[in-house]
Amino acid sequence: MPDTPSTHALDGLAPIAGPDGTLAIVAIDQRNTLRRMLSAESRPTDADTISSFKVDVVQELSPAATAVLLDPEFGVPAVRDAGAMASGCATLVAVEPAERATWQGEPRAGRDPERTAEWVREIGGARTGRGAPASRTWWQRSSPSSRPWSTTAPRRASRR
Repeated sequence: MPDTPSTHALDGLAPIAGPDGTLAIVAIDQRNTLRRMLSAESRPTDADTISSFKVDVVQELSPAATAVLLDPEFGVPAVRDAGAMASGCATLVAVEPAERATWQGEPRAGRDPERTAEWVREIGGARTGRGAPASRTWWQRSSPSSRPWSTTAPRRASRR
């Protein structure tokens, strides 16, 4: 029997979903990957350029999104200061470290243990489109795996 999420589990996603329950999330939490992409095109990669790029993306795409995933180093402060997030669009914050561990040369997903749900709330993330804190914060949690090369892990929710 395939695993399917229960209605109760899906209720936790309501703060970042559209009225019909659809998720339309823009992920612009890239840091080093974005630098590499811009550098490959001979574009500037300084902090101001990265922040400005994220503000532009959020201004253009957040009106059609239910949430935008940002990094705390460049995205959150720049978008917040510019007032770039569209009304009704939730803010999500990446909790992985900017510098990721690798396994056999490949990047591994992980969570910075100092980046807790409280930390996310303090910097302005995990907000619903109505500006109120979301009732749950999601992150990728490491778990034992029979496939050590896997970079995916089960998603867990934590109530505030």
